[in-house]
Amino acid sequence: MTVNHGQQGLCPAPVFHIGFHKTATTYLQKSVFSNADVFTLPWGNQPAEAIEHFVLCHPERYSSDAVRAALYGAAPVADGKPVVVSHEALSGNPIHGLYYMERVAGRIHAGFPDARIIIGIREQRSMLNSIYFQYIKQGGSRKLRDMICVNRDRPGYRPTLRMDHFEYDLTIAHYAQLFGADNVLVLPLELLRHSPDTYIARISGFLGLDWHAPAPAKVVNARRSEAAMRLERLVNRVLPIPAEKASQYNDNPAWFRARQKLLRLSDQGFQKAAGIGLAPSGLRDEIAELVGQSFAASNARTAALTGLDLAALAYPVAPAA
Repeated sequence: MTVNHGQQGLCPAPVFHIGFHKTATTYLQKSVFSNADVFTLPWGNQPAEAIEHFVLCHPERYSSDAVRAALYGAAPVADGKPVVVSHEALSGNPIHGLYYMERVAGRIHAGFPDARIIIGIREQRSMLNSIYFQYIKQGGSRKLRDMICVNRDRPGYRPTLRMDHFEYDLTIAHYAQLFGADNVLVLPLELLRHSPDTYIARISGFLGLDWHAPAPAKVVNARRSEAAMRLERLVNRVLPIPAEKASQYNDNPAWFRARQKLLRLSDQGFQKAAGIGLAPSGLRDEIAELVGQSFAASNARTAALTGLDLAALAYPVAPAA
């Protein structure tokens, strides 16, 4: 599809991959959209420009014309190649309690009303587990229970991790209303795990491509064991990560490099212990207790919106009324 974008002339309708976080976004960015024979990335991989324009720019300074000029002027656009902007933070940044879905969707629509949207989802208990690991890796030290529960029931406030952010039907329905349901593709992470060929075929079909990407050969962002994560949470309180890390790892302070080595060696030991059933666990049980079946109704709505069999992918799904 090509459309007239003013001074940019006829340009292909862009594709915005907005996240969510922890839904194979790194795999898509590094192994799929980075294929220059198939896709065009005018702003590059995981572009800061996307956050600058669609998230951070002050409303009185935001210009759809300027964004279109910046995107289509950044690199030559080849006929037939989808123009892709991929950044998981376009869906929000729950680790830091930042939620701005409606703002981003509105700005994308204002500049590119013909855009196609790709949204990755993940079963919510698994999602919260992965997000919490990432939070600790980035230097956090709060308990997960506090991030979910503190201010949850206080009028005028919200917890850091807002559960409605993970009611995916809310985001999907909003984008479908703006761009049309046929222009929104929803990709469950679990589909990539269970049937990579089907996952890639959904992307190709959505974009009108006769193309097949290689399935991921390994986990892109391997995480620490749960025991190592809990140790890291304690270390973060005593030896917090520097506010600004050096661009080269060896340029970081010696104490920070020693800290990271300690955590790495500890994790190796915990991983071995986990292999023989000795490592402590319990985070998944805690998450199950905290959220229960609270996402089942949302997942039923998501299934209805997308036609996906989420129950077969181990999502809790409320029975039809």
